[in-house]
Amino acid sequence: HDGYKEAFGVVHRRSLQVHPSQGFSVEDSLIGAEGRHVEINFHLHPDVSAEQKDGAILIRKGQQKLLYVKHRSALRSAVVNADGTGHGWYSPAFGEKTPSARITFSGVLAIGQTAITHFSFLI
Repeated sequence: HDGYKEAFGVVHRRSLQVHPSQGFSVEDSLIGAEGRHVEINFHLHPDVSAEQKDGAILIRKGQQKLLYVKHRSALRSAVVNADGTGHGWYSPAFGEKTPSARITFSGVLAIGQTAITHFSFLI
């Protein structure tokens, strides 16, 4: 989309690849004259939690492990829980927002670089 073009001079491109029975991958890149500081966020449903574990992020519902999230790029990863500042949001209906955890990847993404996030099913 070109929603960042006027303010930042870049176009954001995102693609999704589905790997049946294994998971899916999200690829983000910028098209423009120069790289930018970016923040890629994935907001989680309030019923699930996330934690960094063994170089990946584990998403679970209660004790059930649902997904491993691995990210390939120079961006830093963080998990922000719903009870902390800067948390994410979940919207159960129009005009309603409930605090939720979010996974964020941030740093400089240069032109021509891609940020690839892999979500692997564990169930």
